[in-house]
Amino acid sequence: MESFGNLLDTLSGEIFFLGIGGSGMYGTAALAKEMGFAVRGTDSAENANTRRLRALGVPLQSEREGLPPSTALLVYTFAAPPDHPLLMQARARAVPTLSRAEFFGMLMRPFPIRAAVAGSHGKSSVTAMCATVLRMAGYAPTVVSGADLGDGRGSFRMGEDRVLLFEACEYRDAFLSFCPTHALALSVSHEHTDYFPDEASVRRSFRRYLSGQSVRKRIAPVGLFDADVTYGEGGSLFARACVCREGGSHFCLCTADGASYPVTLHTGGAFQIENALGAAALCAALGVPVKKIAEGLCTYRGIARRMEYKGSLRGAPLYLDFAHHPKELAALLRSADAFGRPVALVFEGHTYSRTRHFFSDYVHLLRKPHISGVLPIYAAREPGTDAVSGKALAEAARAAYLPTYEDAARFLVRAAGKGCTLLLVGAGGVEGVLPYLSPMLG
Repeated sequence: MESFGNLLDTLSGEIFFLGIGGSGMYGTAALAKEMGFAVRGTDSAENANTRRLRALGVPLQSEREGLPPSTALLVYTFAAPPDHPLLMQARARAVPTLSRAEFFGMLMRPFPIRAAVAGSHGKSSVTAMCATVLRMAGYAPTVVSGADLGDGRGSFRMGEDRVLLFEACEYRDAFLSFCPTHALALSVSHEHTDYFPDEASVRRSFRRYLSGQSVRKRIAPVGLFDADVTYGEGGSLFARACVCREGGSHFCLCTADGASYPVTLHTGGAFQIENALGAAALCAALGVPVKKIAEGLCTYRGIARRMEYKGSLRGAPLYLDFAHHPKELAALLRSADAFGRPVALVFEGHTYSRTRHFFSDYVHLLRKPHISGVLPIYAAREPGTDAVSGKALAEAARAAYLPTYEDAARFLVRAAGKGCTLLLVGAGGVEGVLPYLSPMLG
């Protein structure tokens, strides 16, 4: 591997991760540990990622314990406020601080092949698809994703070869700190409304990501950006004979020279065909034969919270989904409508800024199902506000307001009795509804 060519070459002491249990932070900390760095960290909540880190031998501590004297570098999550006590301690002691994006951009440099998956929608699914295809094709990539890769082992895999496959988020221009050799852009939408003022600014950021000096292959859907490898109608790879059913899809993966390979995706949602094309294009750019790509896609089983089947509730199928942007919610509803049953939706908005910006879009979409219920907004990194609320969204959409997860569970039980397809949707803590349903799920 190459040298880091930065402060990591001469680092002496521990790297301290603030917010180490987050999905991106976990993968970055685990990679640093596997690459031989001394790693320590803290998180405000215990979760599966903190347990995985302890199993790797990473010491974790309470935030109240303060910054250890051995700290040589502090890496922080964007969710940490600028006046967080540990950040203030680091500055007072002249300990260097880097955002997770800046640190990960340095950490990836020794990998000769660095394949980035960016896009307003579908990043985690496509990263997991690519990981599956590459493993089936004989590669052993190191993978850092933003979501569990689908087998319950978390969002990180340490590989054995020269390839780093990673999810590249555009929030706060994080992906501009990275140095990919192969850069995929799946889609562009005005998503992070607390950072980007409009879609044009998002597009400019993606264009900068694709035109980075390190990039050797640019991959994108036809018509989105100029690219070395394109996919979709008129591109290097495209889909034909698409059939979408509950629980999966079938299509033919076709090449511009006339070859065609059957693919069966064992994951729900018609939108997964578009994701599969993006994954196929990136893997083809990495040198995987298209036949092997098709075979690998057939083994993909999906990831958590992407039209994830959670069981049968009084005879009605229940799906958990991450959709929080109007485009994602619209695609989810179209897929559920195709099942031929009335749809019951429980929706948890994600962040006040996004809900406020897309309020009328959410109202329109919440009126589409047979019945809809709305939970309080999941604030995530944002402070509370009186300007918008879950209750106001429910009233505008003529939906039921569900103040608690227990209320949401009761709503779904009633909807199950009407023979509905049940959708539990949101990017926050909405899966907290499931424990109230688990005794009844078959």
